[in-house]
Amino acid sequence: MEKQIKAGKLTKSNINIQGYNKYLKLSGEVSIEIDYEKYNQDKVWDGLKGYVTNTRLTDAAVMEIYKNLWHIEKAFRMSKTDLRLRPVYHRLQNRIEAHLCLLLQLIVFIRNWKEFYIIKNQHFRSKKQPN
Repeated sequence: MEKQIKAGKLTKSNINIQGYNKYLKLSGEVSIEIDYEKYNQDKVWDGLKGYVTNTRLTDAAVMEIYKNLWHIEKAFRMSKTDLRLRPVYHRLQNRIEAHLCLLLQLIVFIRNWKEFYIIKNQHFRSKKQPN
């Protein structure tokens, strides 16, 4: 970023508030400099992860649930791909909750069905094979 500023390649039109750009100060029309004070204030938080929740769960329970979130995300990706689902947009809270409830029920059904099907086929194959 320092090289871009020195070379004059980083201009006011390239600035937004995302990423490292939040550490830049705009002086005048086109003069850009790095705000090292802001950078050092944010550096204190490097490597830390925070959770914000409105539940009454313990801190440990929230962190444990968050660690397992990837299972839910994987299930949603699998379901959307396997079922060729398209996005559905709801604006009312009760419809959003109902839609999510149905999706979760569908995921549970598919998982159980797959497990049942695999177990049934393994049982069938084991009976079919000669001893």
